Parts: sequence; structure tokens; C-alpha cells
Amino acid sequence: MSLCWRSYLILAAVAVVGVAGQWLGGLWAVLWLLPAAIWLGALLWEARWSLAGAGLRSDYVVPDAAMLGRPVEARFRMENTGAYRAQLEVQPWFPEGCQGANTRLWLMLAPGSGDDLHLRLTPLRLGLVEPPTLYLRRKGAMGLSWWRQSPVPPPGPLRILPARLEQGGTAPGISRQGALARERAGSGPDFLGLREYRPGDPLRGIDWKATARSGRRVVRTFTEERGAELLLVLDLGYGSGLQSGPLSHLHHYVNAASRLAELATSVGDRCGLLAFADEVHLRLAPVRGNQGLQRVRSGLAGLRSVPRESNPLKAALEVRRLLGQRALVVWFCEMEDPETSSQLLRANALLARKHLPLIVGIAPEDVAEMAEEPASDWLDPYRNYAAQTWLHDRRRMLEHLQRLGVETIHAPAAQLDGAVLSRFHQLRQRRRV
Repeated sequence: MSLCWRSYLILAAVAVVGVAGQWLGGLWAVLWLLPAAIWLGALLWEARWSLAGAGLRSDYVVPDAAMLGRPVEARFRMENTGAYRAQLEVQPWFPEGCQGANTRLWLMLAPGSGDDLHLRLTPLRLGLVEPPTLYLRRKGAMGLSWWRQSPVPPPGPLRILPARLEQGGTAPGISRQGALARERAGSGPDFLGLREYRPGDPLRGIDWKATARSGRRVVRTFTEERGAELLLVLDLGYGSGLQSGPLSHLHHYVNAASRLAELATSVGDRCGLLAFADEVHLRLAPVRGNQGLQRVRSGLAGLRSVPRESNPLKAALEVRRLLGQRALVVWFCEMEDPETSSQLLRANALLARKHLPLIVGIAPEDVAEMAEEPASDWLDPYRNYAAQTWLHDRRRMLEHLQRLGVETIHAPAAQLDGAVLSRFHQLRQRRRV
């Protein structure tokens, strides 16, 4: 219970009457007891009326599922079936794994009416997350005090899944139909054109009429449709638990990997998943179609950070065992740790002989700003030097990876999804896989 301003005014008046009565004496000395008794009686009536619920009925609706890091709305409806006007204060309490505005909300309900409140919440982890509990208090019918009501618990846990592409969404220029078109000499479903004979082309592909006209051997080329292979490799080690905005690095990687898997399977590619830290925790061989997508999304939904040092070399050996043909291997990992970086270089040098590795990492935005920020106290030069050293080491590593033939993406967390989908589009256009 907490008193309203009206009660404070009444108590001030009672105090004035009591002080005046002490000066005047006689009956005036006990006159203050009358308004005090009336105020206490009204307060007791309010308590009984308010604590009994007095005609309030609530309905709390939360979605069954939501996507990681994507805001969703929960609806809270309160109806006043009593004979008095109801003024309510609603305070949501967000548990761990769920973020929202901890601001007080107000409802003013006339007798027989109802109203809705929409709560915007953002899930911050995968799995089952409890929505906010709503704590209520009601203003008494006479406006003397606020009275606590029974809190409204959430109707059930919210199931959090990795993010998906927007409705009809895709990277620019990528058709969501068919597989990757390949050029080959010989015969096929669609005639592409003529070109000069190359060693290794089948003799049946030679166009003898065009050869006779040009005096050089010419072959016919056709398109051959076939899907590529994509393997998503996620690092679950120490670095995956770092925060970037409201989400951890691992959760940013899970969202980007989920959307990439959805896009790849929609264009006919096979998609698989491998998760590692000091050892391999999950391996799913590439599978085409909706079955492959659901396996990958279920695997991503169950990933958790592991407080262990990562071993990319062990993961690379498992990748070689898992993949039979040339594939695009997308690593979602940290590149800042010196020990992990050296292993990552050796692991991708091993894979680059047959596959096309693409390393994806989150670039902290504040480091570049720190490197150029003017000094304002004696510690700033040391901070600037540390930031410049970090940027220099990162640049050297990225250059080393590029010399090995490894593609890299190092983008801020907010731009990670778009950068990954755009690079996938470019690699398909250039037919790198």
C-alpha cells in the first residue's frame, strides 16, 4: 500500500485541527479524532474492496514462438466488470533472456469497459524464455491509496528460434528457383554457345561444321544444372560469449547462419552444419531441400557457448571427412585471439586446397574510433596505441587469408546478415563453388 496525495491532504488537515485543539482546549482537543476515524474507516473499506479484486478480469496473450533478437508483441487485456471506475498501474518485470522497456503503464477503465496494453519484448537467447511478469496496483475507489493486486504471470514460456529471411526476402539478384547453372562441353538441356576446344573436352562435343568453317576445333557448350554444397561451421569457444549489442556473438552468428541456410536450400544447394570448441560438438552432413534446412535450424537452435579454447584444426579435419566434393565452408568465428588465429590460418590453408573457405567475424565498431580519438587524459595515448596495434594485426591476418585464397567478411554485428548474404550471391555469380 502507498498513500495518494488526497490522503496526505487529509492527514495534514487532521494535524492542523489537532494542534489547534491543543491550544483551544476543551472539546476542541479531541475534535481531530473524528476526521481521523473517518479517514481510517474509508481506508479499511478501500483495502477490503481493492484486495478482493472488485470486478477486474485479465487476459495475457504471448506468441508461442519468436525469432532470436527480433522484437515481438505480447497483449495484456484488462476488463472492469465492477460498479466503480478502476485506475491501474502496470509494471512489467523482464526476466533474464528477455529485454524490454521497464516503464510503468497506466489503464483507466470505466465500469463495464476494457482496454489493451501491448508489450514489446526482444528475446536474447535461444530455447525457452519466460515472458515478463506483470505487477499491478489499483487506486482505491475514494482515491486514498494504491493497493497491490496479485501479479499476472505469463501464460507460458516463449520458444525462441534462429532468425529467418523476411517474407519473400533474398539477396539481390538471386533467384529462389532452381540450382546453380554450370557450363560444360558436350550435350545438355540448354545450348549455350560455341567456344574453342580445350584439352580435356570430350570429342563428342566438337561441332565439325563450325570447325571446318573456322579451321580450328570448336565445341558446343551447354548448361548443366546442379546444386552446390554449403557447410556452416560455428565456433562455440570463449569468444562466442562476447556481447555485441543485446546479443552475444554466437547468437549473431546463429541468425546469419540460419538465414544463409534458408537462402542456400531455396536455390537447390545442400546445406550442413558443424559446431566446435575444443572438440567437435555437432556435425550434420549436407542435405538438400527442406529436410536439410530443418536439420540445420534445429541444430542451430540447440547451440550454446562453451567456456573452452577453440581448436579450429580439429574442426578442419572433421570438415574434410564430412565433405566429399568441393564446397563452400563458411566459418563463423573470432579472429582476434592470437592462438586461435594461428590455428585458423593453418586450418583454412588445409581446406583451401579443395574447398572454398569463407571466414565471417564481427568487427567491433569502437576500436576504429578509439584508434583515431584525440587524447583528453594521460591514458588515451595507450588506448590509441592498443587500438592501432589491434587493427594492424587484424589487417595482416586478413591479407594472409586472402593470399591463401580464403574469402573473409569482417563486419559490424548490425551489418553481418546483409554482408554474408551479399557475398554468397557474389560467389554464386562468379561460380566459385
